[in-house]
Amino acid sequence: MEGLERGLALTAGLTFAVNLYFLFRLARFYELKSGKRVHARLYLPVAALFGLAGAQVALFAHSLSTDVLGDLILFIGGSGALALNYFVVTALTRRNP
Repeated sequence: MEGLERGLALTAGLTFAVNLYFLFRLARFYELKSGKRVHARLYLPVAALFGLAGAQVALFAHSLSTDVLGDLILFIGGSGALALNYFVVTALTRRNP
């Protein structure tokens, strides 16, 4: 059962990382087409944090509920993703006459 938990944790972390990579590509496309900076490259470290958190939980955690380092990495990555997504969506939907 522990192997299943570790596999699911790794899969979840990598899934979030891949989703953030696609958001990076979308933001980069917007930068190239509009000429406006939305700091798309900041998605890559955030995606790496999600992959790192999944690997931390899968490889080194003894229990999913007591992994403080993995939770801290997820918190930092999630906060960064939330801030970046808010910034990019605001930039995409802002009307400039």
